[in-house]
Amino acid sequence: MTAKLEAQGFHIGMVVEDARAIAAEYESLLGGTCEFWEYVKPPPGPVAPNLEASRLLIGYGRFGGMTIEIIQVLEGHGIHADFIAKRGSGVQHLGFWVADLSKALETALTWGATLNSAHFVGPQAAVANFSVAEPRQVASMIGELPIYIGTANGPVDLELLGPATFRSLRQRFGARTAAIIDKPEWAD
Repeated sequence: MTAKLEAQGFHIGMVVEDARAIAAEYESLLGGTCEFWEYVKPPPGPVAPNLEASRLLIGYGRFGGMTIEIIQVLEGHGIHADFIAKRGSGVQHLGFWVADLSKALETALTWGATLNSAHFVGPQAAVANFSVAEPRQVASMIGELPIYIGTANGPVDLELLGPATFRSLRQRFGARTAAIIDKPEWAD
């Protein structure tokens, strides 16, 4: 494969039991602050029909020059609760900004990635989370990284965030998109 994701590193996403406690530890150790808010993540839909919407406590902080997203499940059994149940607390994904989310998703799927969830997060942005079969695929997709990206229980997911329109996603992925991505009222 020669196509690479044109991506810029944004954050490391962790799923934990107590987000505020983890943030306090990072603040104490590395300085910086963490901002929190609650977010209702839509269900992943047909890609994982056994999972549901979930209410999350999400914190973003900048520690030691790195942005860290700290996620705590408050209720519901979505992809983050599933992660905790299968792997325990830890790094769940690496987040990347992309200029064209549709094109980046197409590249990831071409590389054999499995789409876990995708949804709009505002009028001008969307987010998609996907898994790969083996950690080396991640390194190949985002450039030849000489590191193993994963845990003893499997590879770390990738999360792509970027501008997208429902029409552009539908054009690239057809009916699949309508089933996977919730179309908000404001979408074109």
